[in-house]
Amino acid sequence: MQPNNGLTSDSIRLEYERRLAEAEREIARLTAKSRYFSQARAIVFFAAAAAFGHGWFSGRGGGWYVAGGLLAVAFLILITLHEFLLVRLGRCQILAQLQLEGIARIDRNWNRLPLQDLEIPARFRAVSDDLDIFGPHSLFHLIGTPRTPAGTRRLRDWLIEPASSEQVAHRQQAVRDLGPRLDLREEFFLESRLLDANGKSIEQFIAWAEAEPWLRRAPWLVGLCRCCPVTVLSALTLTATQRITVEHGFYIFVSALVVNVVILVLFAGRVHELFQAINRGGNEVRRFAALFRLLGGAADSDPLINQLQQRASLEDGGIAMAMRRLQRITRLANIQHSAIFFIFVYIPLQFLLLFDFHLLWLYESWQQKYAGRVRDWFEALGEFEALTAFATLHYEQPQWTFPRINVGSGRISAKNLGHPLIPDARRVGNDLEVGPPGRVLLVTGSNMSGKSTLLRSLGVCTVLAQAGAPVSADAFEMPPVRLATSVRIRDSLASGVSFYMAELLRLKEIVDSARQIPADSAWMLLYLLDEILLGTNSRERHIAVEQVLEYLLNQQAIGAITTHDLELASSPRIAQRCDCVHFRETILGMESERPIAFDYKLRTGVSTTTNALALLKIVGLSQLPPPQ
Repeated sequence: MQPNNGLTSDSIRLEYERRLAEAEREIARLTAKSRYFSQARAIVFFAAAAAFGHGWFSGRGGGWYVAGGLLAVAFLILITLHEFLLVRLGRCQILAQLQLEGIARIDRNWNRLPLQDLEIPARFRAVSDDLDIFGPHSLFHLIGTPRTPAGTRRLRDWLIEPASSEQVAHRQQAVRDLGPRLDLREEFFLESRLLDANGKSIEQFIAWAEAEPWLRRAPWLVGLCRCCPVTVLSALTLTATQRITVEHGFYIFVSALVVNVVILVLFAGRVHELFQAINRGGNEVRRFAALFRLLGGAADSDPLINQLQQRASLEDGGIAMAMRRLQRITRLANIQHSAIFFIFVYIPLQFLLLFDFHLLWLYESWQQKYAGRVRDWFEALGEFEALTAFATLHYEQPQWTFPRINVGSGRISAKNLGHPLIPDARRVGNDLEVGPPGRVLLVTGSNMSGKSTLLRSLGVCTVLAQAGAPVSADAFEMPPVRLATSVRIRDSLASGVSFYMAELLRLKEIVDSARQIPADSAWMLLYLLDEILLGTNSRERHIAVEQVLEYLLNQQAIGAITTHDLELASSPRIAQRCDCVHFRETILGMESERPIAFDYKLRTGVSTTTNALALLKIVGLSQLPPPQ
């Protein structure tokens, strides 16, 4: 399937490289311009200082003070313009980083991809460890583009909990629609990256929105904050209109100003803490609004995206109107982040009118109106962000297919199935069938021939398929399954569990999982077992594996097992219920650059080759000297 209008990974890489070159050119231009601003600021600052100094020491300060004042204003203007330029520079740097990460995902260059720390539920840690779903060099490491907490959690949960066939179909359609929309996804990723690390600002904002308003719990403080500014303005007005004497006006003004200062000393710190939670850094609300705007413009026809948009559609204009109202308040609050407005506007308003307290009243009015909806807004945004992660995978891997979840099938069928975490140039695909219930795929072959990789390929693609993402195959069809694996077992010295006991405990979990699925359920167990029970002797191992497989087969589970025990294929208890496939290697000899060659292609039947002794010879252990 070629859903991306004939695009290939190479052409997509070229597009990323083109955008990277554009971003780097803009970064170079803005960096040079920033240096000019820095130099101009320094020149104007010293010129202003020289003008003030000359006026002071010469005793003819009038004209020099005016010149110094004008230069000081020019200095503040330069600071403001430089700040805007630095914001543009920061955006370009993130854009360049996004292109580098896109190239790294195509190449599977893990060292250039950011790694997020996630809390994985205990019930899924075994499968995650076996199949590299989370952690370094993992599936989530590859597709983990979300940065908001809700988006990260939603993508994690989709990979953990398989969706119904209807949910998978809806997600696939949304991913198809979003895949070609590179500009939209890039802008969304950019705005989310501009949020603070780990999306802490969103969590703080939601916590503030759902909390009880702070200022309204103190009516006496609200009264003071309203009365004192009125008193200040009244004193100034009455004095200016000569309704009261200058002396009386001065006393009233100073008294009210003292009360204002006391209020600021006692409560301004708490007010600023709330402002940080609402609009951390002065720009977070604008970025929230930008993310929701992108969600609103994402699609016109896709049912799932429309559903997410409807969750954000409320009375009074929905999220868009709510965010515009919040932005208007935030613009007033942001005057303190501009050097000019801070000195000439914010400070006078703060001391004369208790500016921050009136802003907090406006914020809390917004909070009371929308508190019950804010969390659902960001949850909808997180779901959209998870869809963009799958859409990015779909865009960067146009040769992958969208799987079909067939409730009545009972069989997994794949064409040219490969491991999603292996780069395109090295990935080898195989046709594969697992099932129907009551049958097992028995995979044999020599060491390093590809048996474990085959199981992991099937497991990771199963996770992707039931999350709604494309998979690394030409065709993929499967029933709804619960996944259970025993691929990468470790002992634990800390808990006193040996390797063999760890294997047994994992197998018990798999057997219990098979037992817990009702016979009439649409779901079935898919088990993947890689060289199980290595920690015991071959005879007992053979008997134990037979017992475990026989139970799983009787439970109508489907699955695959790799083994070096070729006798399993002829076991009376298993032989009639297994489909045998194998991998093969070619021994080229010591004189060859590669003494053993693997093609990683799956063949029918039981393996007829071994390479243990050849490997022993290659590493120099075939002719050890006799013991002394």
